Amino acid sequence: TGVAGPAGGTPEKPVGTVFFGVCGPRGVTTHKAAFRGTRDFIRLSSANRLFDLLGKIIE
Repeated sequence: TGVAGPAGGTPEKPVGTVFFGVCGPRGVTTHKAAFRGTRDFIRLSSANRLFDLLGKIIE
């Protein structure tokens, strides 16, 4: 979940802030990331980061 923009950000959670959460047999992992760019760039970057995190979790 997060704020991809172009509007909707707050000082506490600016545009580009994304939170990830994964729950599985090994427990719960959470991650917060901050991206800059267009809405499409933030969404693509978020998906890429999620796949990187999932790859590390299932190794």
